[in-house]
Amino acid sequence: MPPKNRTKDYIRGAYYHIYARGVNKRKIFLNQSDYKAFLYRARSKNRGFVEINAYCLMPNHYHLLVQNKIERGIEKYMRSLNTSYALFFNRKYDRVGHLFQGRYQAALIKTDAQLAATINYIHQNPYKDRPETKTRYPYSSERNHTFEAGPSSTRSSTRQC
Repeated sequence: MPPKNRTKDYIRGAYYHIYARGVNKRKIFLNQSDYKAFLYRARSKNRGFVEINAYCLMPNHYHLLVQNKIERGIEKYMRSLNTSYALFFNRKYDRVGHLFQGRYQAALIKTDAQLAATINYIHQNPYKDRPETKTRYPYSSERNHTFEAGPSSTRSSTRQC
């Protein structure tokens, strides 16, 4: 039986929560330029494969909420994104070997309620250990999202990142 959240067949048009972390839980972003380099790659490596609806980059892991746009879109996108960023990181810090702990994980979002809960989870991730924090986390798409009343309004009220 495949590991939980290790989807291999992605549904065109479906939403997925994708996440990956550094090998041995090590940091994959060491400074502001690393976060910016990842976000640049997240946008530039997307050749219509996916639509990025939410993201949060933490020091040792990241979360993406994407909609699969084409057949094998997530696979192509994630291979390009993770490989490109790992090469950048390894060159910059004169290191070799794996940056990410295994393959990325992908969880299918099945309902509007689950979509809203996943977006909230992704955006609240930086605050879970610091609930008193009032400032917005700079490496998140939280500022791009507004939520209106009603369960079906979530999709129409999110903007692409």
